[in-house]
Amino acid sequence: MQLTAYAQSLVDYVNTHTRYGEIGSHMFLDSCLAPNWRQMQAQPDAPVVGTWDGVEDDEE
Repeated sequence: MQLTAYAQSLVDYVNTHTRYGEIGSHMFLDSCLAPNWRQMQAQPDAPVVGTWDGVEDDEE
């Protein structure tokens, strides 16, 4: 299966920062990402993300 440029960049990134190699990088991405990651053209939009300072409101 042909990878999109974005998918290949994911493989390259994993390959650069691990010792998995090309096939291992594919297997790692298979275990972490959506099943269609090989056809993705761009990073999906992130849902609303918040931060937490570790303190409950009633503890301040």
